[in-house]
Amino acid sequence: MAIDPGPHNLTSPYSNVRETYLVTWTQAELEAAIASPDWGHLVVDALNAYFATDQWLVEPCTLVSAELEIDPRGRPVLLAIYDHPGYHDRLGYRRRLDDPHVLEYLGPPAQSMAGMIARYELSEPCAPPDGTSEPDSNGVRWWEWGWPNPS
Repeated sequence: MAIDPGPHNLTSPYSNVRETYLVTWTQAELEAAIASPDWGHLVVDALNAYFATDQWLVEPCTLVSAELEIDPRGRPVLLAIYDHPGYHDRLGYRRRLDDPHVLEYLGPPAQSMAGMIARYELSEPCAPPDGTSEPDSNGVRWWEWGWPNPS
């Protein structure tokens, strides 16, 4: 089935995305956004705004901080610290931002990615159970996806 490249029924080229989503931007616009040197900052700013405006979450959680780091290959990495009611430790999450996996139709690509991270990666209780990693010197128990694996 051929997919119209217009701003609807966009199928992601990313190998683990198998669904088609209604979006308001084209594949070319998404790729240009991700390639922009501002991409990481836009996603982090949108994530902070998502939590600041009290939007829907799978389970209530509190974003303590969200920062941008650049990995050794120059890729943007989100460092988010948050509290989740399903865990007694403060959690830290590392995630590369150059691979959006699944995006929805929540406005510009950075807002869409931030919303997906907030709802399905932070507020959904998917961090490993306590005990799989030791808390760092600040008491944060980190879990990660796509970091520091250089692939």
